Amino acid sequence: MINEAEPVNKTHKKLRRKLLIPGLVLAVASLSVPADRSIDLSAKVKIASVQEESLQNFFTESLSATNTETQQTSNLIQKLEDVKAEKAAYALKDNRDVSMDCVKIIASPQGYLAVYHTNNNTVFEGRLALSKDLSHWEYITTLDTYASQLTIFSIPNGGYIVGEEKNVFSDGNDNGSELDFKYYKDIDNLFSARADKDLLIPRTQSEWNEGTPNIYSVTFTNPNNPDISQSIIEVGFHYNDLSKEGDREANGVIKNFSSWNSQKDKNINSMFEKMGIKDIGDRDFFSYNGHPYIIYEARKTKNFADWRTYLFDVSN
Repeated sequence: MINEAEPVNKTHKKLRRKLLIPGLVLAVASLSVPADRSIDLSAKVKIASVQEESLQNFFTESLSATNTETQQTSNLIQKLEDVKAEKAAYALKDNRDVSMDCVKIIASPQGYLAVYHTNNNTVFEGRLALSKDLSHWEYITTLDTYASQLTIFSIPNGGYIVGEEKNVFSDGNDNGSELDFKYYKDIDNLFSARADKDLLIPRTQSEWNEGTPNIYSVTFTNPNNPDISQSIIEVGFHYNDLSKEGDREANGVIKNFSSWNSQKDKNINSMFEKMGIKDIGDRDFFSYNGHPYIIYEARKTKNFADWRTYLFDVSN
C-alpha cells in the first residue's frame, strides 16, 4: 500500500512561465516544486523520504524576458501558425497502413525515429518507425502492448529511454494505467524491442490513472561514465484527479533507474483551472534558438474534439 510520504526537503527553485496563445500573453506564474511523495521501487515499492531537490538542474531562478526573447517568441508563434500544406501530414500512417496516433519524433543518425500507438482490436500497441523525410514512415517493431502515449529520449551514451502509459490488470480486470519507462542501451536493442531495463511505476498521485509521460532531461552522476544506474531522469506526466473529474499535471524524478519521487504541479493546474480548463493532458519541452518552451494540450469541455495546444515561454 502506498501512503503519503513524510515531508522532504522544502528547498525548491522557481520557474517563471508565461502562457501564450498566438499573439497574446495570458498569464504569468511562479512555479514552486517541493516533492511531496516518493517511493523506492528497488525495495518493493516502499515509501522513502528522499532528501533531494525536485527536478534537479532543470528549474532555474526566473529572469524577466528581454525584448529579444519576446521577439523570438513572436517569431516562433508565427512559424507554428503558418505551416504550409505541402509540409504537413494529416492522418499519418506507417508503411503497413497503420495509424500513427499521438506520435513523438526525434532525430537520430539513422534518420527520424517515431514512437506512437495504434488501437489493434481494442488493445493499444506502442510502435517504432523510421523516416528520412518525416512524411514516409517504415514500421520497425512493436515495442509493447497495452501501451499508449509513448515518448522517446536519446541519451549521450548512445542509448534510448522510452516512456509510456501502461494499462495494468489485476485478476484479469482493468486496473487503470501506470507510468512505464524502458531503457535500451543502443539502437539495435531499440529496433529489436529488447529493453535492458524496465521500470513500471505504481501510481503515487492518482487512484486510477497516470500517464502521458514526457522526459525533460537525463543527467549522469559521472559524465565520464554515463551509466543509467547512476542517473537522474526528470519527467512530466498527467494524473487523473477524481475530485476535479479530470486530468491534471505532475512532475517526477527517477533516480538511478530504481527510485521515484513525484509531486503535483499545483501552480500549472491552478492556472489552467482559472481559464476554465477541464482536462490537462500531454506536454513536451523543447528549445527554439536556445530559448526553452513547453507545449501543453488541454480542453475546456469533455468533448474530445475540444483539445487545444497551449504554448509556455519558460523564461530563465
